[in-house]
Amino acid sequence: MTDEKQKTKKSPEIWKAKAWNKWHWLQYHVSIATNKYASKTFLTVLVITYISTFALLPHFGLFCNEFFSNSFNSLTDLFLSLGCALLGSSAIAFSFMMFAMQVNIERLPHGLFHKFSSDRKLLFYLTGSLGLAISIASLSMIPASPWATFAVANSAIGTTAIFVFFLCGYKRALYLINPSKQLEIILNNTQKGFQTWKKRSERARPLFSLTENNSSVDIPLRAYFDIHSFWTREAVTACNHAIAFANKYSARGDYEVSNMALECIAFINIEYVETKASTFFSSNLLFHNDNSQDTFIRHTLELLRKHIATGIFNKDERHIEQTLLTLKSVSHIYLSIKYPSNRDLKTHANLACGYLERSIMNVVPLGMDDVVMNGLRDIGDLSREYSLQSQPNDLVKFAEIICKISLTRMRSPDSLPVVQIASEQLSKLTLNALYNIKEDTSYLFAQISYSSFLLTSAVLKNIPDYPLLNNHGSYLSALYSPMNTQGFMYLFLELTAELSRQESEFIDSSEYHFWNILEWLKSIQDNHIKTFNQAASSQLPICTELTMWTTSIIKGLINLTKSPHCPEELVLELNGNIVGLSRAFICTEGSKEIFSHLETNSITSNIFSCCQYAWQKANSELSEQLQEILFEWTKKAGKYETGLGIASRGILGMCAFVIATENQAFFEKTKEQIKSLAESFPDNIKNSAINDLSEAISPVANHRYSRSEIEIALNDLDREKKNNLLREAIEILS
Repeated sequence: MTDEKQKTKKSPEIWKAKAWNKWHWLQYHVSIATNKYASKTFLTVLVITYISTFALLPHFGLFCNEFFSNSFNSLTDLFLSLGCALLGSSAIAFSFMMFAMQVNIERLPHGLFHKFSSDRKLLFYLTGSLGLAISIASLSMIPASPWATFAVANSAIGTTAIFVFFLCGYKRALYLINPSKQLEIILNNTQKGFQTWKKRSERARPLFSLTENNSSVDIPLRAYFDIHSFWTREAVTACNHAIAFANKYSARGDYEVSNMALECIAFINIEYVETKASTFFSSNLLFHNDNSQDTFIRHTLELLRKHIATGIFNKDERHIEQTLLTLKSVSHIYLSIKYPSNRDLKTHANLACGYLERSIMNVVPLGMDDVVMNGLRDIGDLSREYSLQSQPNDLVKFAEIICKISLTRMRSPDSLPVVQIASEQLSKLTLNALYNIKEDTSYLFAQISYSSFLLTSAVLKNIPDYPLLNNHGSYLSALYSPMNTQGFMYLFLELTAELSRQESEFIDSSEYHFWNILEWLKSIQDNHIKTFNQAASSQLPICTELTMWTTSIIKGLINLTKSPHCPEELVLELNGNIVGLSRAFICTEGSKEIFSHLETNSITSNIFSCCQYAWQKANSELSEQLQEILFEWTKKAGKYETGLGIASRGILGMCAFVIATENQAFFEKTKEQIKSLAESFPDNIKNSAINDLSEAISPVANHRYSRSEIEIALNDLDREKKNNLLREAIEILS
């Protein structure tokens, strides 16, 4: 009952709210219609009414009035005076309007000044008001009083219409003065021009049609445009006018108008690409193709280059940012161009992208980091569109551009923001390639990996870092940080988790994802080992991120090997490359200090964790190979007296793993490995390991709190089996 009462109380409020929403919706649409159509509608009604007075002329005699008969001469004098007054006021009013408008548009390009000064609508309002004033004055010549009623009605409507003409003329003058409206007129006229050329080409198509045309190029349309090479003249003029607006208003600080002008150029290019349709040709790497040259596109890019050069000269950040954004827009537009083959180079988009790159590089020495960062984001956004519409190798240049810009900026101090954005864009570029590319990606990932390595190496080499400061982790957060939810590691693990699900959203296209991941994994191994070595040899704090990154990526890849969608032929290759990635832990050429620094990041426990995870996922072959990595690490790093017990931890990890497998052959192999360790370790290390193993056997060990994955795993095992194996290990070490 209580719920029903509450619903009853709320229902009037709900109806009231709905009524107000409807009312506001109606107000909004009425205001739009009023602003758009009110003056035109009112003027149309007046004109129709005025004309109807002539149609109803025979009927006005029925309404003859004695008042008009007695004062007929005065009435005709009134019409003459009123008509002359309206004639003079119309001329004066429109003279002021035209003068004010011409003063406001006097700095426009000559073509636009002439166009707007002779606006047809404005001239129509002028001639209409003058014509009505003359018609009212001519009413003074009516022959007799029966015409008086008609003359009064006609003059009343005409006078009202003249004032409406004044209002419409005033609004039209304001419209023409508004720079945004001027740009809108330019764009509309250009669009109409392109539509006209479309219609003309379709009408002329039979003249150029071929009997057989198996080409994907629209030969008749291309032939028509080649004959009428001046068909883009109006569009070129429109672009010139738009860039003039952009230059003028950006110099005055009115960036809203300059942005509209640059958008106008982008829209004109959209219309151009749509009109030219399938008549574009791509360039060829082996021979020159004159047909790939496009005068209009080059003209557009040159206008933008000169515009951004002006901004760079004036050191105007907003000016530069707007032009960079426009270059990105036109690159995106040119990316949609249809070439004869889907495998053709994106010639015109690549050309625009080159202009964008050079513009950003010209900004870097000026120290405008905000502009450079936005430019890098523009490059990243464009790379995503490329990954959806172009060939894999077309993406290579984006990795090179991002790396080049960031390395150039690092020559100056305080480069953190730029390097952060560069690492973020390299991360997104890699993910876009993993998600979207459906062809061979080996070369692409090799180049992305190399660019990422160059950036990482430069950061580790040139930027100082100290414990608890973690500069390197901040600079390279998007590439290596486990805490960055928009970084590569987090998003890559999301991808692997999704591919491992039975009902994955990528179930129809998952195979190319697996191939992409395999190619990526192959490409990063050598560079990742070099990066890990560089960080370890300098004992940098970023070793923590690198260790966690490597461990997490390995576990994500292990999930893939057991995915129901993973092709069987890829499993062995994935296993081999996972082992290759894990070798980053053991390929470090180090000393006691280096291995001590690495062990503070729990390298031994992380290797054991990967080994155990592979076994839990029923990938026994991979788990055995990872156990070999654990053995090699223990043998290499355990011989140093670091105070962290690398030798004992490694042996405990090997024992914990072999007990979990319950494989007798593996038991014997582990004993042989421990013998090998005993032969390579000095006596002090063996004695220390024996003490740690003896402590692990003691009853206290099972009740001691530990965060080490190795000790946690040992405590979960059968105590008798654990103690027996550890005693055998102690005997071997003794």
